[in-house]
Amino acid sequence: MEALADALKIIGFESVLLPIDGEPTAPADVAVVDSYIYRADDTKRFRAETIAAVDDLSRNLAVAIVVDPAPGATVKFHAAAHHALTGPEYALVDPKLVDIQRAPVEGAVTRILVTTGGTDVDGYGYAIAHDLTKLLPSATISLVMGPWSSDQVPRQVNPIRTSSGLGNELAISDLVVTAGGVTMLESLALGRPTVAVLTAENQQRYVEGAAAVNAVVPASIDDAALAAVTLAGNADLRVELAHRAANLIDGRGALRVARALT
Repeated sequence: MEALADALKIIGFESVLLPIDGEPTAPADVAVVDSYIYRADDTKRFRAETIAAVDDLSRNLAVAIVVDPAPGATVKFHAAAHHALTGPEYALVDPKLVDIQRAPVEGAVTRILVTTGGTDVDGYGYAIAHDLTKLLPSATISLVMGPWSSDQVPRQVNPIRTSSGLGNELAISDLVVTAGGVTMLESLALGRPTVAVLTAENQQRYVEGAAAVNAVVPASIDDAALAAVTLAGNADLRVELAHRAANLIDGRGALRVARALT
């Protein structure tokens, strides 16, 4: 939602980011709801002249606008919405990503970023990063530490803690292993060769949609490190992935959504 707020500001509209705390919202001209817990079409909870929803669960919300940025998403998932903005052209990634200088793809893989979500309590990221230190000992392996993930870091792994987004860390990485959510979309927008893994059910359409156009290498948690090693050894495939990734996610999706809202 921060990406959408930034995009609204770029085109001249101010917005306020508020947590959903269970209480009905104050009346507004436009409300954009992003929640897996509450339905945006609950008019007793969300009160606005225009209600939009960011929704990738295919809940068929009866709202003015639905934004479903999952690669592979289509309007058929959102028949009850007056208007549906579906697919990767509406990916809500930071509009500033397009201006970040990124590492070349053609060279050797010396930096790998592993990020498996802010709620990785099962230690998926730890396991992948640990395996990579054994399989690619000459590479620098970094592991993003989410606010609700395990604090454990494997030896020889660089922990990444940030509250200002992963754009710069992604951009300098030669290869990214990521869960199939927003960070995957950011990695693609930056043209990173990407291995995508499923850590939650709602990520399936993201990963399958990107894999269908050969923009990511899909892998299971157990096979992710090996998939990364194989990709690291195939420069031609990394170049192809980077090209397809940048074509799939051009980094302007938040601006498109912001203009649709206004």
